[in-house]
Amino acid sequence: MEKAQDLRITKTYKALFETFMVLLEEKKFENITVRELCERAMVRRATFYKHFADKYEFFTFFIRVIKDRFEAESIPFLTDEKPQEYFIRMTRKLIEFLGEHRGMVSSIKKSDMLPVLVDMLSEQIIIIARERFVECSKKGYALLAPPEFLASFYAGGLMQVLRRRLSAKTLMSDDDVMAEIEKILNSFFA
Repeated sequence: MEKAQDLRITKTYKALFETFMVLLEEKKFENITVRELCERAMVRRATFYKHFADKYEFFTFFIRVIKDRFEAESIPFLTDEKPQEYFIRMTRKLIEFLGEHRGMVSSIKKSDMLPVLVDMLSEQIIIIARERFVECSKKGYALLAPPEFLASFYAGGLMQVLRRRLSAKTLMSDDDVMAEIEKILNSFFA
């Protein structure tokens, strides 16, 4: 019976995730209601609230799902020869994702909740970056600074570069942005 329940939960999460992505393409975050999300995903509200306290907690889950997808594709690049490749790959995946979902990005940028949403995204980036920097440190890599500091620096810098990129305040191409980020990430490892 547990496998059936796991499958139901997986299907519920998938339906909510996909519906939320569509809703974010259509409207600002604050205009999305749990009722609308559940109706369009064909999920009972009671089921939603069984798993999430509110739409803010769901947004954190939404970010984690995206992060986990990027992580699954990037973790093979966390090698002993060049661990910064992992961070380069994760950054490239994020830039590509934002480029592919311009409607969602535009909607989020217009949101009155933008600072809160950016903080939530930044926190998820810090969590995963800290884990990976700690892992690198344990493998004997000399890091430029402590893992916590590097994770915060990486997340903060990345968020500002993306913000400027998305607001068209920089004319650099994605490849040029990645080249500069790669130089910085390479300096994190001694």
